[in-house]
Amino acid sequence: MSVMSPSLTRAALGRFSLVCLLLWLPGQSANAASPNTGGYVFAKGQQHAMRIGSTRFQTPAASIAGGYWFGQGMGLELEFSTATEDVRRRGIDLDIDQLASLGVRLEAPPRDDLALYFVFSLTSAEVSSRFSSVEAAAVASSLDGYGVTFGMTWQTAVAGLVVDTGATHHRFESDIGINTLHIGLRYSIGAVR
Repeated sequence: MSVMSPSLTRAALGRFSLVCLLLWLPGQSANAASPNTGGYVFAKGQQHAMRIGSTRFQTPAASIAGGYWFGQGMGLELEFSTATEDVRRRGIDLDIDQLASLGVRLEAPPRDDLALYFVFSLTSAEVSSRFSSVEAAAVASSLDGYGVTFGMTWQTAVAGLVVDTGATHHRFESDIGINTLHIGLRYSIGAVR
């Protein structure tokens, strides 16, 4: 998996955000009389990709999250992720100990059991590293920034259980980015999306 350039990433995320918003807005007027509220939980398998200088790191990860729908297609969610193994490249041992985010989720009304969604989140990461060939100051151990996720859900035969897949770009103030692909299962508690 390659890390996209910042300008290409911003342009692609901007277009996808506009599409999600255009798909989400018509559902708001159609469902304004019956807002859909309730909690949800999900678990995901992930693949993180991170670049430090010219060195790329890829590591599998696991994530758990919970959220609350406070209106039709609008939710607030909290997610915690951790890498499941350390990675070593070119004299750098890197481990993403924790990636935590708090985000707002906009999800379009489902069509044929499929729905597109967009999440904007504030993100914090704890990264441990050991260097043998570069300065230790090359990467901070605590990073704060934002994340942008876009993806799709598919309703399974079980009411309230959906398959959730998507991609996230995390950008931190130290100009370090982490790209993540995920697939997981989300279960609604109470209201069914």
